[in-house]
Amino acid sequence: MAKTAPARGDGGKKSFAFVASLEKGISVLRAFAGVDGPMRLIDIVAVTNLERSAAQRLVYTLEEMGLLIQDTRTKLYALSPRVLEFCFAYLRNDRLASAALPYLLEANKECEEAVTLVEPYDTEVYYVTRLPSRRAIAMDVVPGTWFPAWCIAAGRAILAFLPEGRARDIVERSKLVRYTPNTLTGKAQVMDALKKARQDGYAVSKEEYGYGDISIAAPVFDAANGVIAAVSISGPTDRWNLAQATRELAPLAQAAASRISDSLRGASTLAQPGRFIPPRR
Repeated sequence: MAKTAPARGDGGKKSFAFVASLEKGISVLRAFAGVDGPMRLIDIVAVTNLERSAAQRLVYTLEEMGLLIQDTRTKLYALSPRVLEFCFAYLRNDRLASAALPYLLEANKECEEAVTLVEPYDTEVYYVTRLPSRRAIAMDVVPGTWFPAWCIAAGRAILAFLPEGRARDIVERSKLVRYTPNTLTGKAQVMDALKKARQDGYAVSKEEYGYGDISIAAPVFDAANGVIAAVSISGPTDRWNLAQATRELAPLAQAAASRISDSLRGASTLAQPGRFIPPRR
C-alpha cells in the first residue's frame, strides 16, 4: 500500500543553523517513500512543493551523487541501490537490532508467525527487523515500513511505557484516522488502550490498521529502564482469535522482549534514549 511519508515539523521559525537546501534535497529522496514506482520531474515537484527549477537542480545533483537514477528511455527517476548504504549504516550502528536477532529468531521458530522488532520516532514506529511467517509471505511489509504509533500494537506497547505526558503529547499530535471500522479514533479511547497495555505488560490490536491481521507486542527497555522498542508478533485472523493470541502469542512476545532488555542491561554502551524526539521545527 502506498502512503505519504510522515511529515516533519510545524512550519515554525527555524534556527540559524538549519540548512534549508539540505532539507530540500532530502525531501526529494523522501518523496519516493510515498509512491509505488519511478517518478517524472513534474511528479517530484508536486510531491515536494518545490519550484521546478529548484527540483531540477536537486535531482541533477542527487543523480550525480549516485542516489537517483534516470531511465534513459522513459526519463523517469528512481532511487538507486546506493541509497541502501544508509539502511546498511543504520542497521550496522543500531546495536539493538543485532542484540535482538537471536531472540526474534527463537520466537519466530516457536510460533511460526511474523516477528518484528519495531523502533519509534516521534509519532511513528518503524519496522527494523522482520522475520516473516513460515506459513505465508507478505512482501509489502519489510524493514523500513512505518506505521502511526497510536493504532498498532507495537506502537501502543511503546507509548504505554512512556511517561504519560509524553504519550499523551504524541497521541494529540497524531492524526487519528479511521483506517477500518475497528480503529480507535478517540483520544480517550487510545489513552485507555495504553493504560490497559501498561497493566497487562503487552498491547493488542486487531484489524485496526488493515484487515485480516491481529498483533501482540511487548516493550523493550534499555539499561536505564527506558522503553526504546517493541517486539511484535502478528498473525492472520483466519488462524488466530483474540483469546488465542492473548494466551499463546503474548507470552512469546513478552519473553523475547524481556530477554532483549536483559541483554541490553549487560551492554551499557548501548545508549539510544529519546527515540520519540519532539520535532524541532
